[in-house]
Amino acid sequence: MEVGLMGITRERTKTGADVVTVLLPCPFCGGEACRRSRESWPKTHWIQCRSCRARGPDGLLVADDAERGWNARALSDKER
Repeated sequence: MEVGLMGITRERTKTGADVVTVLLPCPFCGGEACRRSRESWPKTHWIQCRSCRARGPDGLLVADDAERGWNARALSDKER
C-alpha cells in the first residue's frame, strides 16, 4: 500500500489492478483526513483530521473498514 498526499491510498490487487481510495474532508472543519494506526497488538486503524483532530471510526482491525466508515458519515454543510 502506498499512502500519498491528500488522503489518497493506492493499492495493487492480486490481479495487478490499482485501487485508489480518497478520504473525504473532515465533516466538522473541512480539514484534510489522514490514516492512523496503532502498531501494538491488536493493530487497529482509524481516520483523523489533521486540523481539528476529530477521529473515527475507532478501533477497527481492517484499514479499509476505517476508510469506508469515515467516508460513509453524514455530509457536512460544506460538502452539500
